[in-house]
Amino acid sequence: MNDAFNDNHLSSPEAGPGHPNFYVNLFNNLPVALYYCDKEGYISQYNEAAVALWGREPVKGTDRWIGSLELYRADGSRLQPDESPLALAVRAGHAIIAEEVSIVRPDGTTRVIMASPRLIHDAAGGLLGAVNMLTDITERRHTEVRMAHLAAIVDSSDDAIISKTLDGTITSWNDAAERILGYTATEAIGRPITMLIPPDRLNEEPQIVQRLTRGERVDHFETQRVTKHGAIIDVSLTISPVKSKDGRVIGASKILRDITLQKETERLIRESETRFKIKLEQEVVQRTGELLRTNEELERSNHELEQYAYIASHDLQEPLRKIQTFADLLKSSLHDEAAVELYFNKINVSAQRMSSLIKDVLNYSKLSRTESVWQRVDLNQVLLEVKSDFELLIEQRRATFTVDHLPEIEGDTQQLRQLLGNLVSNAIKFCEQEPHIQIFTSIVQVAGDTNEYDLYPGQYVQLEFIDNGIGFEQKYADQVFVVFKRLNHRHHYSGTGIGLALCKKIVERHKGAIKASSQPGKGAAFQMLFPLPQTMGSNRPTQP
Repeated sequence: MNDAFNDNHLSSPEAGPGHPNFYVNLFNNLPVALYYCDKEGYISQYNEAAVALWGREPVKGTDRWIGSLELYRADGSRLQPDESPLALAVRAGHAIIAEEVSIVRPDGTTRVIMASPRLIHDAAGGLLGAVNMLTDITERRHTEVRMAHLAAIVDSSDDAIISKTLDGTITSWNDAAERILGYTATEAIGRPITMLIPPDRLNEEPQIVQRLTRGERVDHFETQRVTKHGAIIDVSLTISPVKSKDGRVIGASKILRDITLQKETERLIRESETRFKIKLEQEVVQRTGELLRTNEELERSNHELEQYAYIASHDLQEPLRKIQTFADLLKSSLHDEAAVELYFNKINVSAQRMSSLIKDVLNYSKLSRTESVWQRVDLNQVLLEVKSDFELLIEQRRATFTVDHLPEIEGDTQQLRQLLGNLVSNAIKFCEQEPHIQIFTSIVQVAGDTNEYDLYPGQYVQLEFIDNGIGFEQKYADQVFVVFKRLNHRHHYSGTGIGLALCKKIVERHKGAIKASSQPGKGAAFQMLFPLPQTMGSNRPTQP
């Protein structure tokens, strides 16, 4: 299939092993892709690995600089053959640093490669051509993307997640570990895990290591740990062995949950049985309430992690399956121009959907980690800015507004702008007539520790946002706030199904609540409650 690689271009027979075909065989049988171009760029020699990587055999006398028909930079921009790394090296007259590019094979699959061109000269120093070595790094790049997604999930956890080697050296440290234990990642990584263990509990570590080396998992082990500032805190540990590819246990992953408040409550309960029963019972009620709300936050965090896992295993898999299916169909229909265009379009649509899903997941997860500046926010000004953002869409759809004078509340301006922006966008998008949006405001009193909104007692501002859109069945009112939960087909209405989930998260971060009510064909209404600024007190939003 390939011409023999000319020995004069690399070495003479006298300079190498005895057989004159040694370098030819070596070149052709190397597992890494190699090919040779003359100084005009025409490909004359290449090995089997290069053909396998390109997915085609180049046409000698025609193909120049690279055997792939499509070439792209790392930023996604298209490269012409004479802009390839090999062509640049020949024009520059010297080898260049390995450069990352992408190629598209005839079957539509993309491979990420590292190109390493080297020039070949004759004995007099004249340029004969160049050799290019192509290293396929596609799987490495995919792994890096997957690891970045996993890191985002780990960083968003409210529990400390720490990994260590079997000898006890800390190798990773998330944001929650810094918040709970006081050490930054820089301070912790590389130091012994024993720095977190009180002196009277140091015997726990070898016992845990013994269980891990047997491949066992340690679940909900309650103990104590010491923070950077010397405070002793009660914790619950779940420890799993980390294994190498060949199954050997090489380290451990720890999930550490601060249960100090829970343990303190338990101690108060025990003390209440013997002294100051009535007084202590009152304190227990208060502490139990705090504990329940803390546990609710932890459960919400765990639920979000479960949602991310579901998204990774289901929602993100859907466009991937379609891309694979249409890529297979494309491969079998290369001679059918209409089918090729159809399958390319479907692959592109699936890729765009996956990109939107990933972007929205990252936006949703970042909301929990973003530092917010709480201040008095005039919602009238926020609504004006939102209407300005959607000015063109409002004009095109002839959307109208009926709005009360809106109050000031305490919160994050950007998040509140996103909240109203999502509601306005949905009201216009999910409407089959000229959209009309109404926003009414009132003051409501929330009483009792248990109420339909699960809020602290007190006065709240109620915003009622009403549209005249397509609506939905009332039995699905809670599901509209679930990440990626859609009540309509995306072929009729665009979007990923995360807008209302973001709205709910924003309202709850402001210590408020949101409810939805609707009927099919009769629009939807969203009731939002926010604490009044003058009565914020304990209701004041917690700084994230």
